Amino acid sequence: MLKKMPSIFLLIFVLLISSCEDYYNFEAKKLDKKANMLIEEANVGGFDIDEKIILISQALEKLNKLEKKYPRTKVAKNLRKNNKIDNLNVILESLKKESSLKNIENQKKQVLNYIKERTRTASIEFKRRNFKTSSLLILDAAEESVLEISDPRSKTRLFNKISEARFNMGDKESALNTIINSLNFAEKMHVDLPKKIMHLSKIYEILYLLGENEKYKSVEKKIYKIINNDINNNNNKSVAYAEIAKSNHKINNINQAKNDIEKALKLANTAAAYIAIANVQCKMTNLDDCKKTLLLAKEKAVLTKQEFWNVRELINIALFESSINLKESSEKTLLEAEKFVLTNPDGRIILELIQAFAKIDNIDKAKNLINKINLHYEKAYAMSIVGEELGKRNNLSEMNLFLNKAINAAPDTIEGKYALGLPDFSTKGRIYLNVAKTYAQVSNFEKAYKFLALIESDKFYKEGIHDILFLQSKKNKKEAKKKALELLNFGGTILDSKFMSKIATIQSIAGDIENSFKTINQVSPSIDLSESLINIAININLQQADPLI
Repeated sequence: MLKKMPSIFLLIFVLLISSCEDYYNFEAKKLDKKANMLIEEANVGGFDIDEKIILISQALEKLNKLEKKYPRTKVAKNLRKNNKIDNLNVILESLKKESSLKNIENQKKQVLNYIKERTRTASIEFKRRNFKTSSLLILDAAEESVLEISDPRSKTRLFNKISEARFNMGDKESALNTIINSLNFAEKMHVDLPKKIMHLSKIYEILYLLGENEKYKSVEKKIYKIINNDINNNNNKSVAYAEIAKSNHKINNINQAKNDIEKALKLANTAAAYIAIANVQCKMTNLDDCKKTLLLAKEKAVLTKQEFWNVRELINIALFESSINLKESSEKTLLEAEKFVLTNPDGRIILELIQAFAKIDNIDKAKNLINKINLHYEKAYAMSIVGEELGKRNNLSEMNLFLNKAINAAPDTIEGKYALGLPDFSTKGRIYLNVAKTYAQVSNFEKAYKFLALIESDKFYKEGIHDILFLQSKKNKKEAKKKALELLNFGGTILDSKFMSKIATIQSIAGDIENSFKTINQVSPSIDLSESLINIAININLQQADPLI
């Protein structure tokens, strides 16, 4: 009897194991069946995407439970063999992506509906000549559209612009709410810290103007903390100090502005940093210090070991000197730049030098330098630049002469070398664009549109039609309104969101507010839409100052 005992225990053990296996298989099959029912229901049930996500998620939950609790069952082995869980996860992720896109699309529709509702109400208020109310309604629409933008830098910049516009219209309460939003998004900027300082400085100014002492002091602390602790490059620190100095000067915090400039000067080590400082010193009407800083900028500019950058930095200094009426000094700076050009003649940089001489009113020098250019495109473009500057000085006969020379010399080629400064562009198109814009600047819009029509490149045509319409909207509103409508009615591939946003702004400048609303309502949420709505709001508010509109 005792000898039979092990056999009995073995039999009992085998029976128990067999019983457990049957139980495990039963439970595994039950979970698999439930999962399959959920999957089938998701596929044939006519559910929307979010409901399908719930069903597939529940199915996955059951299959994962099966895999975890009953891994040795035949059902579990088949799951692994067929990669059922992995495949189902792929389907789930695809559904989630589709759902996300659908939600984004629905959000866009809601924003567009909100914008249409605001523009509709703004249109009614505009007709009643309630210009301020109309403008504020459009700013509401602009603010809603900004929330759709993902980049915190763009959000901050646009919210600053909206807040400033609200403040200028006397809507201080909304201006404060907007600038607080801007501050929240500025906190999310973790790269390009000098740009962050620029945006925070604007927030600092607006909070000061709103009388929010505690808030503007808090922003002031943030600014100096970022400059001192987070910006590592000394030149970037210097530019940041110059930026906050500019804001301190605007709010009449003169002593702090001077202190900022002193710190900026100690840190500066490039021509660009010194120019940024000189710019603020000039605004502070401290011309003597400004001149000294420009001398430091020149010293740094000539130390650069590349002729291209020597010339470009000296050009930037000269143009700044010209802008603050240091004509003689500006001339000398460009002559110094010319020395670098003569040692290594480069068509690109000679072109920039010609443009600089023309801008500071030394047309003769600009003309002479044209002969030093060998490349056909650069030579033709230089002629168009001289013609442009002659037009600004109302020397129309000589302007026509140089523009005709540019047209006749323009090569009909496509440039695609990055070394030329602009990859893949039509040389003829770019020159014709400059010629067309020059004629528009002297109010010869008939000729401007004639040359614009000869441009085959969509890129240059779009740029040209915008710039010419913009000039026309300021000089001949009636014709600008007509031309804008003709362009929109003609249609074509050029009518993308960016282009239509610009046309809507031009219509508002020309006083065609009703059509401006119609145009902007066709634009999708984007930075361009937000920019345009802000500009339209500002232009509506200006209508009360123009009794002819």
